[in-house]
Amino acid sequence: MSASSTVDALGVEATVANNPFRVTVQSSSGWVMHNITGAVVDTANAVIANAMVSLEGAGYFATTTAAGQFTLANVRDGVYNLKISKTGYYEG
Repeated sequence: MSASSTVDALGVEATVANNPFRVTVQSSSGWVMHNITGAVVDTANAVIANAMVSLEGAGYFATTTAAGQFTLANVRDGVYNLKISKTGYYEG
């Protein structure tokens, strides 16, 4: 599985290509909440619905839609590992 994610944080964007992904979310004030949005696809670029997307150890999680899209809402500043999992897929 792979994902292309955008961090909606004052124009800051991050593109990721491996799992787990390292995501850095920060603002100049440290008080801004961010949304991390993206889509999960397989190696053939087919969407993966109902996959679990989480920021390891941080308590943020979402399930992908039928279109493979997800949003992790109200994420605080920090550095996180973005993990994607689904039964039947290898976690590498």
